[in-house]
Amino acid sequence: MSKYSVLGNDSQLRSSDVGNMLSLDEYINKTLPLHLKELLLDNLKKQKLIPNNIAIDEDILLNPELLPIFNESLLSSSTAIHSPTLSIASPSWSFAQGFIIGQISIIMLLIFFIKFFIFSDTQPKDRVLANTTSKLSILSIFKRGDNSNSIEQDGVVPYNTERVNDSNDEQTTIISTILEKTYYDVTSHDPESLDWFNVLIAQIIEQFRNELWLEKEGILNSLNEYLNTRKELSEYLGPITITEIDIGSDFPIFSNCRVNIVSNSVGKKNLQARIDIDLNDRLAFGLETNLVLNFPRPSIATLPIKINVAIIRFQGCLNISLTTAEEFSSKECNSQYNASTDKSTDRANESTGYYLVFSFSPEYTMEFDIHSMIGSRSKLENIPKISSLIEYQIKKWFVERCVEPRFQFVKLPNLWPRSKNTREEKTSQMDAVNKENS
Repeated sequence: MSKYSVLGNDSQLRSSDVGNMLSLDEYINKTLPLHLKELLLDNLKKQKLIPNNIAIDEDILLNPELLPIFNESLLSSSTAIHSPTLSIASPSWSFAQGFIIGQISIIMLLIFFIKFFIFSDTQPKDRVLANTTSKLSILSIFKRGDNSNSIEQDGVVPYNTERVNDSNDEQTTIISTILEKTYYDVTSHDPESLDWFNVLIAQIIEQFRNELWLEKEGILNSLNEYLNTRKELSEYLGPITITEIDIGSDFPIFSNCRVNIVSNSVGKKNLQARIDIDLNDRLAFGLETNLVLNFPRPSIATLPIKINVAIIRFQGCLNISLTTAEEFSSKECNSQYNASTDKSTDRANESTGYYLVFSFSPEYTMEFDIHSMIGSRSKLENIPKISSLIEYQIKKWFVERCVEPRFQFVKLPNLWPRSKNTREEKTSQMDAVNKENS
């Protein structure tokens, strides 16, 4: 029997005898270390880390040659002891990692899809490229007809602000295009009769007269109040009373309309319609007052005056064109009254938009029928000097406002269809009931 087997049997006998006789402290301090040494030695032999003929003694663990082997064996044993736990926890941790990574991947894919395929930014990073693309897209939507090529071949270039640099050439191009597409030759086209226009203007004037007639009392009181509140007249005239207002009954006749190309003072061309106008009617205004004499003392005497002025005939040539307000300057732009803030704002607003410009040629005819009477007892009637003075002042007022080179311009309204301007013709109660039943 070998030395190792004898020692093993002795240790077994000793442990079995002592197990029943020794205390727990003696077992831990003596018997347990012996069992551990034996177990360690058997493990080293199985792994062939030490020879099989090495016996167990007290100093085997203190051998410097075997100390690294013991440490490695203890480390492997520790790993083996903890490996079941790792083998159980590792699959659980790997599943959690995979689940989390999978969810994150799906979320990233959804974000990528929504950002670049649903809410993608169509604007390029380059601002110049973006502007070019925007212009090309707008030009592909908004068009000016399909006959641009044929017009260019005929020698008339279509209106295009990007191709025309000079404003005069641009305006000339516009005029040529309009005349060509409306088949109007300014040199050979016959004058228009404007019968339809006379009917339209007659309806407008008749409506205006009806409104004046319905408000005649209020208008008369307003005019009397206005004339009597003027301070510059109160020192020389007494109370003013209106004796007659005649709004007429006939209508003007427009005829012989022709379209011409004219140039303004800066050389810009424009289309202008010249229309002959003839009015045979009686438009009268009469008043009476007292002339106050203030010498040698104030209000020393009064002189009754009655004046009645009527326009019975007007003939002239009306010039009409369409333009912008920036081409003309106001007559009173330098006056102190128009230098206020409100007037400046109004002129700024009037400088935008399109305007209807009209004026009369200097060769016009205006005939008057003026009656005057001065005095109470010895009356002087129809004094020629008074008639000439009144006629001169009326014509001066007309020339300063409506005769070339001065113009009157009216801003055109917005003709684009809007819901607030939509109306329906009123129907009778019976028509409304029939409409509901149907």
